[in-house]
Amino acid sequence: MRTLILGVLILFYCGCADAQDSIRQVDFKNLSYPLSGQTLGHSCLKWLDISTKRKIKLVNGLYPAGSFSGFILQSVTFGDLTGGGREDAIVTLHFDTDGTQQSDYVYIYSFAFGKPKLLAYFQAGDRARLGLHNVYGENGKLVVELLNPKRSMGDCCSSGFVRVRYQWRNGRFESFGGRESVQLGIEAHFPYPPHWPPDPSTPALQPARVRVSAGVAAENLISKVNPVYPAEAKRDHISGTVVLRVLIDERGNVVNLQTVSSPAAGFSAAAVDAIKQWKYRPYLLNGVPTMIVTTIPVNFMANAVPE
Repeated sequence: MRTLILGVLILFYCGCADAQDSIRQVDFKNLSYPLSGQTLGHSCLKWLDISTKRKIKLVNGLYPAGSFSGFILQSVTFGDLTGGGREDAIVTLHFDTDGTQQSDYVYIYSFAFGKPKLLAYFQAGDRARLGLHNVYGENGKLVVELLNPKRSMGDCCSSGFVRVRYQWRNGRFESFGGRESVQLGIEAHFPYPPHWPPDPSTPALQPARVRVSAGVAAENLISKVNPVYPAEAKRDHISGTVVLRVLIDERGNVVNLQTVSSPAAGFSAAAVDAIKQWKYRPYLLNGVPTMIVTTIPVNFMANAVPE
């Protein structure tokens, strides 16, 4: 009997140790998320099946880790979304193809018995075709803003969005009140990334990774190694520029490289061998070191030092 009681006490203690006090303590950067349906090709908001067995596991806000494409924890914001007077969480995962198509998944969590509880999740459309513009809580309701395809400026952009409100009823989010069409200012036509945070007064987690220009990345360069000019290219007086896509981690280390273009054989390998040794100051987003994706041009000029 003592052994049984002791076992029950141990299980109770372990369960309490794993529990959090509030939804703000949940580690959404290292959580498993359900994933159902197609990841691309949608042109509407679609609520998805929370019972699916297919899941992805984020590691430090990324899946898969160290890849140019995949899922990125875009944001986590909090608010009452069900009208119960308690904080819920809105978790946005951005699916980055490393190309033109994009998609966003939004997960709504409540908090019960010291654990996050998934209430529902949806996938937005692709960029101008009802891609995600914003999502937030307001007066106990869920508000979703999607880029308006009727105001599209090509596949990527829109000059307006539609706003849809949802209320939690009968175990699901139901739309009400019709759709509002809103015109965007000229500075806000672009769908990626979605507005973050939706309300400056609302604490939120930052994106796990962001894209920056080559010029911005170059400003943080601390040390570099010049590439070795390929012997055959040098002999034949071949010049050109290699463009690399580079992933730089929160500590300023180059952790992945990919050749975008190269003028001739041998240039790409020489550029990669050099740039993987480069060191950067951490890129700070709101004061927080953040992983970045950027491009680096490497110039090979005959009778000059490559740079």
